[in-house]
Amino acid sequence: NLLAVGAPQEGTKGVRFGAAPDVSGTGAIHTYVRSNGAWAEEAHLKGSGPDANGKSFLIGRQVALSNDGTTLATGGNGDNFYVLTQVAGTWGQPIAVWQRPPNTSAFDFALSGDGKTLAYAAITTSKASNGVVEEIQLQTLQTLTHSDGAWMEETLLTVSGPNLHLHLINSLSLSRDGRARA
Repeated sequence: NLLAVGAPQEGTKGVRFGAAPDVSGTGAIHTYVRSNGAWAEEAHLKGSGPDANGKSFLIGRQVALSNDGTTLATGGNGDNFYVLTQVAGTWGQPIAVWQRPPNTSAFDFALSGDGKTLAYAAITTSKASNGVVEEIQLQTLQTLTHSDGAWMEETLLTVSGPNLHLHLINSLSLSRDGRARA
């Protein structure tokens, strides 16, 4: 009875067919609740611009909800992952659970049904002086597990070597409790 819809380009100045994408927006997530067979918007969660450290909360590219609808995970532009928690119908502030290290990107992620495990695939690249990717050197499958108020990271699988295919790991799914992984 809860639906989360990502709107990664919300806040852009305009999108034109065939033009380069405008990435000036910070994105948003809209949540909807179904009551008595009708859907109504519950929340409009907006991304935010850069803080004093130049970090932005960009959201909506990908979203995932826990089974009970109290945990929402989101990713923005392949850079960072955030988790928001809902208490008494109100969403809390986003918590950055993974921030992209240099020359690393993360693409797909999955949230367990209980909302306590987040799995993601990340790649580390080698770049030439002009910024062009020369080769992919490392791809990892990692999990973040929430316990005692903190998110702990664990590496499950590492594939390394020159010229790896960009999306060796491109789809993830977790069991309800996050223990069995596929």
